[in-house]
Amino acid sequence: MKNPYFFRKIFLIYKRFRNKLLADLIYQKILSNTDKELILGFYISQRKSLVSCAISPDAIHIRINFLRKIHGWNSIEVESFIKNIANLSQKSKKTTHVIVWGNRDRIHNLEILTKFFPKIIRIEDGLLYIPKYKKKKTSFIVNYHGIYFDGRQPSDLELSLNTLSPGYAIYYKNAQRFLNYIISNKMTKYRHYDREKILIDPAGLLIIGQVNEDQAIISTTTIGKTNFDLISFIIKSQAIPNATTFYYKPHPRNKENRKEIARIISNFPDIVILDSKINIHTLFAQKPLVATMTSGAGLEAALHGCTVYCFGISFYSNWGFTIDYFDCPRRKNKISAEDLAVFLWMEFTVYINPVSRRIIKPQDAFKININ
Repeated sequence: MKNPYFFRKIFLIYKRFRNKLLADLIYQKILSNTDKELILGFYISQRKSLVSCAISPDAIHIRINFLRKIHGWNSIEVESFIKNIANLSQKSKKTTHVIVWGNRDRIHNLEILTKFFPKIIRIEDGLLYIPKYKKKKTSFIVNYHGIYFDGRQPSDLELSLNTLSPGYAIYYKNAQRFLNYIISNKMTKYRHYDREKILIDPAGLLIIGQVNEDQAIISTTTIGKTNFDLISFIIKSQAIPNATTFYYKPHPRNKENRKEIARIISNFPDIVILDSKINIHTLFAQKPLVATMTSGAGLEAALHGCTVYCFGISFYSNWGFTIDYFDCPRRKNKISAEDLAVFLWMEFTVYINPVSRRIIKPQDAFKININ
């Protein structure tokens, strides 16, 4: 009989050996850098590597991805490695930037990182899919303070929105044409396909699914951590009493869809389950009531004129155009969905040309003829 502990031990020995090789390579790369800025990127995949261009296009980018939950090192070895790269980067006498994808350091128990690098830049995907560039991520949200989806603490985006002039979208050059382009082309964060048209009851409630345990859920205040939690809360508590029919649009990338949908149908047989790949703009165009925890699709729904109920503190909630279950006293400004979308997509998001590796304007990223 095979002993699982034996294979686990062999696996961890391999991991420790690999870690030593990778650590030595990283030390050599840092030491060999004599004339350029340095970017240490934690949990940055090859597909997302262009993010370094949003920080410093000509910097040396070293990606450090092996410190995950099961990596073979104990806490002392991990701290020694982080301390070593901190000391080496200081000796290089060149500016060192530390970037982390989202809150992955916390997810993988690497909180020690902030001990040696107190100024961490947190990176996330831009919120619009750019069809031309499929193999590389080319739009990013750069967070020097906090992270935009964590409503428990201030972030760069929140601080900017608190001082944004109401009516910003009206006066921002080419803003309306940009918004019209996004909506008319049914653009969203992920690539969706037009399926058969689904007709929604005018008094129906469209519940937007997310990826269970996604950072945008677990890293902020919400009524639950799964789509089932959201649906159960809304229906059992009659949180939206004027809704007559319930529709659920699963997230196309939620790996638990099949199992979770079966559970939803078992507990709430009257709910209508929609195709996960239907383009969500075709649903919003019918102006249903919309409910979500923190999905960015809630902002797109508001741009269509939908009434949006937020059961979590998202980046777009608590600004005056959504109905919010939780209060966020820090957010005192009152702006429109258009104001927020224009600032987020045209000013705050960073777009990179993958050929020149330079920052470009949003209209160039989407090839919009705005002249």
